[in-house]
Amino acid sequence: MLGESNVVMPIAPAMRTKERATMRMRWYSTCADATGFSLVELMITVAIIGVLAAFAVPNFLSYRDKSLVATAVSTAEGIRAALASYASDHHDHRH
Repeated sequence: MLGESNVVMPIAPAMRTKERATMRMRWYSTCADATGFSLVELMITVAIIGVLAAFAVPNFLSYRDKSLVATAVSTAEGIRAALASYASDHHDHRH
């Protein structure tokens, strides 16, 4: 059957138990080598992500602080403009 993903390991009924076990172990080890990641590969990936995060987080925090300062300055300028408008509407010349 073409396209079927389940592969069955052929074992002849006349084989001895030890030969079957040896053949089964070889078959499983070749399947394990063909797919998946080793623990070392996963640990290297985690270490790389950690290093990238160590560089990215401080930059993110500094940008957040800069945006908070910019928001405060903008709000202060808006208040100054509103006070100036109020003063001109009510003929108050105290600046």
